[in-house]
Amino acid sequence: MAAQCRVVGSSDRDESTHFFAVIVFAVVVFAGAALEAVVFVTTVFVTAVRAAEPAPAKKVATVEGITEYRLENGLTVLLFPDPSKPT
Repeated sequence: MAAQCRVVGSSDRDESTHFFAVIVFAVVVFAGAALEAVVFVTTVFVTAVRAAEPAPAKKVATVEGITEYRLENGLTVLLFPDPSKPT
């Protein structure tokens, strides 16, 4: 006959409650880690998108309706109205 050892005052309910508490704790920890990962990836993505935005063109001069702009890479752009098109 096998001897059974049982702690005084323990029951199956105590074991299932403990198991449930461990599961809830694991889910909360996993959810927190998942949320941190989402925040991290979003931050990296937003930073990369902002870094990829080109700098706006700088207005250099306007003479007789012709406007000169200079881009960050040194390219010069001249814009002028087209009199054949209505505004």
